[in-house]
Amino acid sequence: MLSGLTSAERKIIQGISALAAKRGERAYIVGGFARDILLGLPNLDIDCVVEGDACGLAGELSTELGVGNISLNKKFNTAKITTGDLTIDIASAREEKYTEAGALPTVRLSTIRQDAMRRDFSINALYISIRPRDFGKLCSERCRLEDLKKGVIRVFHDKSFEDDPTRIFRALRFAARFGFRIEPRTRRLLQKAIKDGMLEKISPFRAKREIMFLLGEINAPEAVKMARALGLTKKILPGVKKNAVRDMETGRVIWLDFFIYLGGSFSPALYMLLILLKDIPLSARRKFAQDLNFGKKENAVISFPGKKINKILRGIIRNDPVWRVEADSLRDEQLLYTVLLSASKYPAEFAKTEKRVMDYILHLKRKKPFHSSSELMRMGFPAETLGALTKEITGGRRGGEILSKSQEYGFLVRKLQK
Repeated sequence: MLSGLTSAERKIIQGISALAAKRGERAYIVGGFARDILLGLPNLDIDCVVEGDACGLAGELSTELGVGNISLNKKFNTAKITTGDLTIDIASAREEKYTEAGALPTVRLSTIRQDAMRRDFSINALYISIRPRDFGKLCSERCRLEDLKKGVIRVFHDKSFEDDPTRIFRALRFAARFGFRIEPRTRRLLQKAIKDGMLEKISPFRAKREIMFLLGEINAPEAVKMARALGLTKKILPGVKKNAVRDMETGRVIWLDFFIYLGGSFSPALYMLLILLKDIPLSARRKFAQDLNFGKKENAVISFPGKKINKILRGIIRNDPVWRVEADSLRDEQLLYTVLLSASKYPAEFAKTEKRVMDYILHLKRKKPFHSSSELMRMGFPAETLGALTKEITGGRRGGEILSKSQEYGFLVRKLQK
């Protein structure tokens, strides 16, 4: 299974193996990386645990291999190295103790067996030796491998969700991602944690991060379906309708039609969040964004008035050229959300709406005025008129009336002569 890794991954792992042996330390592949190796899935985040000094090992690795940027957290004895598309996380084997629910743990160095017990679920507590003498040996309890084979999400102890309530989100995320089931005891503990108010112990930053991780999954609709069944959505998103899961499934199909044309800044999680909030009043959406401390740009998307979206949608359906300019105020996530709205509100117009939005993203969105604001002012246009003028020029560029800078110049001259 290790031979199926990329050459870059093998080089890193062999480097860690050799350095750890030289330092007299035992090193292992662990966590999600070990899990995905056993599932035959790709993973660009290499997780390693060393019985020893992770920060020292990472520093030597970075120097010896000449790889990327390194950041150290000496409080938790962890290190992160980034090189190309790869992220390498190296941690010292440790035990963790939680003083209160949702708090960061206190840690102390320990063995790999104790380190495995601090992990969230049994499927993430597998470890593979990369010591030269037993390289590639699976050194884990058989029951954890059985859980992985049978597709079972299982916590290690009754206070797992109390120690770290973000595990509630992660249980749903892994279950949806792999098509696994949450075993009965773990499900009962999860529901008890929700009922006991453990979600309120999570900081806004961590809650937002976990929600967006969950919604960023390709199987996000399945995760939300489970969240509804467990009563989680009532706690974090009151007012989410039952048809939200169906809308998300439709939204996923739309995203798959578009995704190869979208830029790297497109956020599937933000797109799915818009769908999830579709039937929630604007005031509630604004409160949700405020409570979770969303950034300025995300907040603007979440709080964008539905009336404006609907106006643009009607313009698309009528093929009114103005919509191509008004759409400049939208991010791609909102454009795809507009396509989704057409599927539910105007199903007979869905195909035309999808095609027009796709044409806009592919061919029209980048068509800006040829002349800059400074050029327009040098021609004699007052500064206070530039906004409306730029909008008019953009409409001509998008509508095909202005195809070159010379045509745009002629248009401007005629404007001045009037």
